[in-house]
Amino acid sequence: MKTSAIGTNTKCPICGTPFNCFTAGKPKTYCSDLCREFNKYYNAVEDRLLKINFYDNKARKSLKSDLWALSNKIVIKKDKK
Repeated sequence: MKTSAIGTNTKCPICGTPFNCFTAGKPKTYCSDLCREFNKYYNAVEDRLLKINFYDNKARKSLKSDLWALSNKIVIKKDKK
């Protein structure tokens, strides 16, 4: 027996935004197309990173540093009340 996802409250796994899923059938996983696309690209990058055979530790550390710098650009926008 299929269960309906109509009116289900859920959170986006990318940004954490709560949203209601008002569709029958397969429920939405992401709150927006932006989060869905981000997840697609994230998985692709992860897959390719794991396949890289680094020549030396210097190259590996440089890439890790670049990824760390990118992660530091992620900010949480606070709602103004």
